Amino acid sequence: MEENIFELLDDEFWEDISEDVAKQSLAEKRKEWGALGGRPSVLNENRILNKTIRYAPSEWTEVERMAKAFGLSYSEYIRRCSLHKRMPDPERSVTLTKSATNFKRLSNALRMGIFNDEERARFLNELEEVIFLIKKELKDGN
Repeated sequence: MEENIFELLDDEFWEDISEDVAKQSLAEKRKEWGALGGRPSVLNENRILNKTIRYAPSEWTEVERMAKAFGLSYSEYIRRCSLHKRMPDPERSVTLTKSATNFKRLSNALRMGIFNDEERARFLNELEEVIFLIKKELKDGN
């Protein structure tokens, strides 16, 4: 009687093989995309130019202070300033994250069917009004 070799191998072996293949695939992707992977550059170009800028000691102290205040590297802070890009606002990010979580909770409540049709319609109208006000505030920059 001829035995199938694959039947002799246990599930643990196949799990190990699967993990090894996944690790190898991830390693190949990291080689191709870089160690961090993530979102591609908006510019679709590498930053290869290196320019020297002279600062007075007091100016550099201010650059260091401001970069740390925004949680940016010195290069990123100077780049954003020179290109007139908005600085990150940690408080705003926390507020938006909390709001997103609350909207997800409200969405889940609607999906669960705990509202009757009248309550649901009233809720959706109020939600549309809130979204409109949020968009207006974000557009106005307040």
